[in-house]
Amino acid sequence: MRSFALWLEPPVLNPSLSAKLQSKGDDLLSEKVEYRQVEHYLRTDQLSRACVRAYRIGKEGTGDIFRVPSWMEAKHQGWTIERLSNPSETKFSTGEKPVDPFEYWKEFYQIPLEALDYYKRALNYNPFDGYNSPPTQGSLGKDKPEIAGKSLLEKIRISSFASCRPEEAILAHFQAIQRIEELVFEKLKEAKPPSIPWWKRILNFFSFSCNKEEEENVTEDLPKEIRIWKKITESQSSPIVFSEDYPDTTTLTSNKYKTLLLKTLELLRLRTDESHPSLSPEESVSLFTRVLYFSCSKRVIPAEAKYWGASAIAAIPCEASDTEGAKVFYSNLNRNAQLFYKLGDRDSNYRKKAKDMFEAVYQSSATDLGVRFQAKLMRVRCLLHESNFDQALKELDALDTEVYTVDPNYRNDKSGYEDLIEDKKKLLQYTLRRKGRYEEADDIFDEKN
Repeated sequence: MRSFALWLEPPVLNPSLSAKLQSKGDDLLSEKVEYRQVEHYLRTDQLSRACVRAYRIGKEGTGDIFRVPSWMEAKHQGWTIERLSNPSETKFSTGEKPVDPFEYWKEFYQIPLEALDYYKRALNYNPFDGYNSPPTQGSLGKDKPEIAGKSLLEKIRISSFASCRPEEAILAHFQAIQRIEELVFEKLKEAKPPSIPWWKRILNFFSFSCNKEEEENVTEDLPKEIRIWKKITESQSSPIVFSEDYPDTTTLTSNKYKTLLLKTLELLRLRTDESHPSLSPEESVSLFTRVLYFSCSKRVIPAEAKYWGASAIAAIPCEASDTEGAKVFYSNLNRNAQLFYKLGDRDSNYRKKAKDMFEAVYQSSATDLGVRFQAKLMRVRCLLHESNFDQALKELDALDTEVYTVDPNYRNDKSGYEDLIEDKKKLLQYTLRRKGRYEEADDIFDEKN
């Protein structure tokens, strides 16, 4: 309901109110609590571990047996009364009293849950403050609350994980991205287009306009998302200040936005199992599209791109001179293809797009041969899903020459190279069997390569 309400009436930018709400959350998590007559700062890290532990033993059906940790687990995970009050202690004595993680979580989970509500509201009123570093707190000693010195989005992650709601952290990150883009778009609408003199209009009419003016016209015709991302890219050299009264917490640069994207991706990778859904497929795809767009520092967008969608423009490779950007671009394109391949179980169109992305990664000279080899094997999987066995066999056979051109350092390491060779053999065996060539398929693993 909160998300729906924010969609109907998004909050206005209010850094002052945001700071007050954040301070209320900080007060909750910075107060000492008492557990079994031991006073200590609330161990939000232990609450997070309790959530993970409860999920694991619940899934295994051993909750009643292993609810209280063993001596060894208590030693390594800090589940003792003595460790709660002194987490920095490295020595462990056999006389320490174990703690029931579920009991500890049940006693205190309401505190981070309430703090999480304050932090989320604070982020709604100032999405630019997500990864700003707060001032250091010199008054705190060696043992201090986990939130000390953390940014707003880090506090949201800590409190959401501690209250067993990790999906709240991902959603908060994604909503911050969307809110920032909305505010950037407002800036774009406020900017008045430069007035063009009458004589320039005549020249433009007869197609005598200069290249710069043509680029400006192309930019105006591009999809809304691309115009917003282009403005954010330019903010690295010309930071955008959204509130003159609070420049420190409302300034946007391209690097800050990229940090937000990467942190969101990190969280998304932590919560990819089906039992813990986070973002919808559409939101995941849009997130990867943004990452792909910001991979390049130089990119030529053709005039006809005004008829394309944002994802198609984001998939335009970097300029040839942007070698570092090209490496990042194709690495992210490979990750994007992996996501599309997984989403192919929901909609086969995703897998068709993944097939082309894997081929683009394979054809690129900006990626190392190990990644290219892996991308080609993933493309073969896409072909097998389409029952295109002839093409799959053709591409697997063509890989025989690639086997010996994979980076020698990668090959000598053995850890990944042998897995790729094994994977290729399994795919080849499966393909041959589907084509009815059973004897050849059975002989594959008898060969000494």
